[in-house]
Amino acid sequence: MTPKFIHIGIEQYLQSIDSNIYSTFKKKEIDLQFNTVCDKYIDKIVSPNKRTTQADKIFEDYQFTLDDLRLLKKKSIINSTNNTITFPNDYRNLISDTSLIRREDCFTSVKSNGIKPDTYYINESTVSLSYNNIIINPNQIFVGLRGISTFTIGITDYKVIELNRVQNRLVESEYKEDLKRIPFTKAKWNSPISEIYGSNLVITTDNSFYVSAVEIAYIRVLNKLDSTNWEIDWNTEFPENIIRTLIDITGKRMLFLVESSRYNTASAES
Repeated sequence: MTPKFIHIGIEQYLQSIDSNIYSTFKKKEIDLQFNTVCDKYIDKIVSPNKRTTQADKIFEDYQFTLDDLRLLKKKSIINSTNNTITFPNDYRNLISDTSLIRREDCFTSVKSNGIKPDTYYINESTVSLSYNNIIINPNQIFVGLRGISTFTIGITDYKVIELNRVQNRLVESEYKEDLKRIPFTKAKWNSPISEIYGSNLVITTDNSFYVSAVEIAYIRVLNKLDSTNWEIDWNTEFPENIIRTLIDITGKRMLFLVESSRYNTASAES
């Protein structure tokens, strides 16, 4: 579905209610209202407790699920610096975060036919490795795949570090110090604490481990509706049934805003 068809859908909705209202909106205004609805739709799913305005009561007539945002979901493994990662440029909202941690007791000597399946490793050698025909550079993270044991370098035996994959506990910064003081809730190697600072995700450790990388699942930034480019395929942003719902919500919201403006004007004049 292209921006042109989204505009046509909104315009037809407005015309069916009040042709005079339809004529008052320019294309840029429709862009703005539709983009606002899209952002609020995402927020309703990822931040359901976020404060809303009277105009947003319209959303209460609809049901939302995280699956609605499946085209916006992405995963990424990001190497850590001092137990901190920086979110990708297209990051919008965090869904989940998992640390790939190193502990003092997880040094292993791995031979070319001794790779464990479905585990994360980091290349600690000073030379590049060849793994399943993929070049693994020094300090680069890679994944052992089930049933694949092709792993060769110029020597027979070398040291790598096996990484434990553990789910983080995402907390608000204001609660972190309280959690650190309580033995049962402080950060442990099998349950690190994570918190968001601006564009960074910081992992708290207990000094028995440190974080080599973090795997995040997140909602990417939405491409904005732009009436100057009619040919963008908006089915890459939302499924078509969700786009039709967003068109419906946008039409209702625009009508509400117009009627509210008329009401406020009439009240001021009376």
